[in-house]
Amino acid sequence: AAFFAFLQGRRAAMNAAVAAHGSIVFVIGHDNPDTDTVVSAMAEAFRQHLLNGDRSTFVPVVPGHRVPDETVELIGAELAAQLVQTDDADYRSAANTGRPEWIMVDHSLGKEQPNTRAIIDHHFPSEIALVQQISRRIIFAGSTCGLVAQKFYGLGREIPQRLAEFLHGTTLMDTENRLPGKMTALDALMMNRLQAASGMADERAFYQRLM
Repeated sequence: AAFFAFLQGRRAAMNAAVAAHGSIVFVIGHDNPDTDTVVSAMAEAFRQHLLNGDRSTFVPVVPGHRVPDETVELIGAELAAQLVQTDDADYRSAANTGRPEWIMVDHSLGKEQPNTRAIIDHHFPSEIALVQQISRRIIFAGSTCGLVAQKFYGLGREIPQRLAEFLHGTTLMDTENRLPGKMTALDALMMNRLQAASGMADERAFYQRLM
């Protein structure tokens, strides 16, 4: 319930932070968003909210003007409609107010780089990211969601069932249903734990529905 309430209230929280001249941190993926980009932003924003929500307003953002169809299939149309997108007037206004910051997920090079406070990515790091003196979690793995799940479990908390379902579905898509060569031992460990937390018995049917 807390996870869904967090996501559904992000636009209002963002606008309230703008009005109060408060700290805003956008969690955003690359400019050609897929499900790994969107879900890792959602999960990392919620994790940061649990850690630092009393100091900053954390807002997951979808680059562009629409949520990918595969993501809508995974998280549902109602929740997808609540997500803030970079083409939204509210986002553009907030991004140009004060000094917002960004957390980059699923990429390490972008126009938000000068005001980036952290990076979580599973691709080869950009030259700029390698010299930035910020928190970085850049590991070759099957998906960024697997890295975010690891950080979430690092808090000593269990991941809620629906969030585990979102993360599990995304890791399946990014590894092409656990295809050898598309995943690492870390991915397998996280996917097994997420599958148990989500209660998803038939991975193959789940993956085929999403794809």
